[in-house]
Amino acid sequence: MSENIYPYQPDTVTSPGVTLQEILEAKGMTQSELSERMIRPLKTISEIIHGKTQITPETAVQLENVLGLPAIFWLNRESRYQEYIAKKEEIKVLQKQIPLLEDLPLRNLRKRNHISKTKDKIMQVKEVMSYYSVNHLSRIEPVYFQNTQYLFRKSESHSLVKGHLAAWIKEGELLAEEIDTFTFNAQNFKKALNAIRHLTMEKPGVFIKKMQHLCAESGVAFVLVPQYPKCRTSGLARWLRPDKALIQLSLRYKTDDHFWFSFFHEAAHLLKHSKKATFLDDYSGNDNINEIEEEANEFASDTLIPLKEYKKLKENIPLSKDDVKAFAHHLQISPGIIVGRLQHDGIIPFHGMNDLKRKFDWKTV
Repeated sequence: MSENIYPYQPDTVTSPGVTLQEILEAKGMTQSELSERMIRPLKTISEIIHGKTQITPETAVQLENVLGLPAIFWLNRESRYQEYIAKKEEIKVLQKQIPLLEDLPLRNLRKRNHISKTKDKIMQVKEVMSYYSVNHLSRIEPVYFQNTQYLFRKSESHSLVKGHLAAWIKEGELLAEEIDTFTFNAQNFKKALNAIRHLTMEKPGVFIKKMQHLCAESGVAFVLVPQYPKCRTSGLARWLRPDKALIQLSLRYKTDDHFWFSFFHEAAHLLKHSKKATFLDDYSGNDNINEIEEEANEFASDTLIPLKEYKKLKENIPLSKDDVKAFAHHLQISPGIIVGRLQHDGIIPFHGMNDLKRKFDWKTV
């Protein structure tokens, strides 16, 4: 996060009317005389002097003609005064927002260098508003959740704090902005997915960069954003603009079967579902899913393990580890993906063959 440089701000700024009154007194001119010379109502002159009426460009030119001070002088004085008044009112509004900070992941935002560590609560509110790109902290939920259709499946036992989830969504946006992508092309993306499928045997240090490159060439920004404390989310798929899509994974899961299923599930949303929707997914703890999510699940499962091949595998139940490894070698994918599918379908217990899964040690904040 770049260091902010704040210009000097005086504690008080008088209205240009105060300056006008001082000049009139110095010249021995009354408000009535100025009114006659400017051909403006006396009431207007009085309101300008008492700070009740602003000096317009027209008025500034008239003052220049009568008093000799340039119009820009009066306009600058008015501008500084109005900014001063606005800043005073802003401070009042910011103070009222301080309690709203309690529902936001300030500690993580600081660790990820999105905001600074400061004891100045008003400054903290301003930084947090800037991060979320809102003019009031109360707008975080409407901006991130009410104005867009979110299809979000999560564990019933998990308490979601939307400020944390919005922080995760925003971080994904920022990372995606840094990725240059081609115009989205569905056919190219399908080809990219086929190539990505064969990266499942690679290490994260290798396959992540290759995935991002293949996705970018297809019009998709692929980013990894560690989850925030109170938003147990697995993945997101959305459209940033008509020609650029985003797949965002949270690194919540530490094994390869979950990671790859998450990615292909989100890819399905981009290929099969509405561009107007943002799809937020948590793949655990709830089997009551809608038709759209079921379709994405099927796409992920069948893309990783073609249904025809999977049926052949099930014909040889019970399966040994050697059977699974041979089948994975045949499909050219990680055996952990096979294990995850077999566990999900109840063919082997959830503790069975877990040593065939690859564990990822994500470096997260």
